[in-house]
Amino acid sequence: MLDDRHGSLSLFHILEDAMNNDLHSYIHDAFQRHFASDLIDVQLHFLPHEVLASVRMNKILPEMTALAEAIESEFEELDRQVTINVVV
Repeated sequence: MLDDRHGSLSLFHILEDAMNNDLHSYIHDAFQRHFASDLIDVQLHFLPHEVLASVRMNKILPEMTALAEAIESEFEELDRQVTINVVV
């Protein structure tokens, strides 16, 4: 049986890693699907009650910002705060 102090901490890190990978993939795939040639990378920064995502692109188009806002709205409907910054 796992020591409760370490078991909970390990479970927390496993869940955090899974959420990180899923969210990263979701955002990356959305931008890859629409703007493949301009996508450089996606980085996530976890804060209490919020995730900040930086999507690095070769250039910024209004459509990219609109996609970021649409994704933010999807998470807002789920009571999750995800802020996506499209940067060069």
